[in-house]
Amino acid sequence: MVVLGVSVRDLRERPLALQRIYGMGFPSVRDGEGDIMGHHGATPGGSPWSSAAS
Repeated sequence: MVVLGVSVRDLRERPLALQRIYGMGFPSVRDGEGDIMGHHGATPGGSPWSSAAS
């Protein structure tokens, strides 16, 4: 299984800090305006499981 975190509409420092605090070992990318999220059918629901894409 491959896990990739995507930070949408957030400053770069906050997601990186959360990764350090909680020891998240998977990579994370920033989608500043939500363009990639929208392209893949995901919605900004505040949940890591809010993607409609499979």
